[in-house]
Amino acid sequence: MATITQTAVEQEAIEGIEHNPKIPTVEVGPSSAGRALSSSSSSTTPSSNNSQPASTRETPTEAEAQRPKLSTPQAWIVIVQLCGNNFINSFSAGLLMVCLPIMAADLNLPQNLLTWPNSVSALTSGACYLIMGSVSDVLGARRVNVPGSFLQSVFIIATGSCQNGAELIAFRALGGVANALYTPSARAMLSKNIAHGRLRNFGFATMFLAFPLGAGLGLVLGGIYADKANWRVGYYSSGGLGLFLSLLGLWTLPKDEKPIESVREAARRLALEIDWLGVALASASATMLSVVFAMLSVNGDDIRRPVNIALLAISIALLPAFALWMHRQEKLGKPAVIPNSLWKDSRFTSICLMIGLSNGAQSGLSLFCSLFFQEVQHLSAFQASLRLLPQAATGALCCVFAGVFINRVSALAAVIVAMVLCSLSPLLMAITQPSWPYWYSAFWAQVVGPLSIDVTFIVGSLVISEVFSGKSQARGAAVFSMFSQMGVSISLCIMSVISTNVAGGKHDTDSLLRSYRASFWTQFGWIAASALIAAVGLRKLGRVGMKRD
Repeated sequence: MATITQTAVEQEAIEGIEHNPKIPTVEVGPSSAGRALSSSSSSTTPSSNNSQPASTRETPTEAEAQRPKLSTPQAWIVIVQLCGNNFINSFSAGLLMVCLPIMAADLNLPQNLLTWPNSVSALTSGACYLIMGSVSDVLGARRVNVPGSFLQSVFIIATGSCQNGAELIAFRALGGVANALYTPSARAMLSKNIAHGRLRNFGFATMFLAFPLGAGLGLVLGGIYADKANWRVGYYSSGGLGLFLSLLGLWTLPKDEKPIESVREAARRLALEIDWLGVALASASATMLSVVFAMLSVNGDDIRRPVNIALLAISIALLPAFALWMHRQEKLGKPAVIPNSLWKDSRFTSICLMIGLSNGAQSGLSLFCSLFFQEVQHLSAFQASLRLLPQAATGALCCVFAGVFINRVSALAAVIVAMVLCSLSPLLMAITQPSWPYWYSAFWAQVVGPLSIDVTFIVGSLVISEVFSGKSQARGAAVFSMFSQMGVSISLCIMSVISTNVAGGKHDTDSLLRSYRASFWTQFGWIAASALIAAVGLRKLGRVGMKRD
């Protein structure tokens, strides 16, 4: 489920594309000048007459160094360990989804800030993904993953102990930073240590499977905690389990290949092997843009404030500055965090846009469905959680089937079908009457809601990681995660602005119903736009997840 931070993300290479098993990769680093390869077959990728430059091909020594080193039992131990941490994170997000109205009342969180606990986590993680992904590639995935999972659990516990709305938002923001440490390194760990083929496909699908399962349990137990005990219990228990798993990772996770002898050596490598200015420009632009949207979600009239105008102008001005810097880095053969040549690949550009729109739509759907059940139909938190549970069941089944069958069907067909079905979810919720029985429309909306994001996550992460070499897998995962989380942050802020303006400051049932319906129509538009992008940008994409010889 996208709400689950899902942040989500971003991970592994296309295991091969039908009719074109030799798709070129991009090595982003000093040794390769970070140059994109333009060689491709017209049957699966945009046509080109250029051949793959020798400077970007892997030598036998490099290929040997990148060969997966885990046996099947060891691989399953790593998969289960990483899934456990994903499960804990999504469980806490499920708690927030169903307990938010009660938490807002307990902590005196204003109505116009209801989307902030969700969106601020996506904002901070999206701003930090590129930095943490780059650090993970240089220092090693395990050295970044273990501290990230530990801090993630600490901030989950801190969320349970908050005493006011400001603390809730602050701890959720810090949790987003910890998630940025954990997510890219986890995906890189799988991609570098498990051989191409079905086990690897299923490994990534299983990591996504942890999201709906954790969110589903969080929804159910969160409703029970909110009605029968206290919502804080859920955060304390899940955070404690997360601490145990993070310590267990010290023994279960594979060690990093490159030893680091001293702090001085680590500092030297970080200084020389990371495009710090490029990372700073991209992260600053994304952060300032998200902050502006967050301010507007509180009050749409704030767009007239000088500080917001300045932040918006600077964030837009940084985009061409980033592009010029990437051009310089590629030309001089220096590290480039996201080379400009990558944007010429329609797969890369399309997936980045699709994942942002799909994840934003799914996050908004989960949040506003919960608010609809509790604020419009006046159901208890537990009753609302039960009505959201089909989302978790569908998401889990979708991940399992995608992991097993994704290499047997057309990726484009799978994405389009999933999006068409998913678009029915906000459409059904937009026409649902509060007096209708749950089984008339709301149930079916929950059933088809997660299809788009689950299929897009699995297909998209494979495609995104294909354009980065084996040495840059964490960075590839970070790019994918950044677009995913920025989509959540910006989409939730836009939906909050729309719903707040439609409600007109009123909090009666009719006004809230009109505002939520406006948000559902916005989500429908997001999914429709994502499907259109997929139809155009992925039209030459064949099958993904094929086993490599």
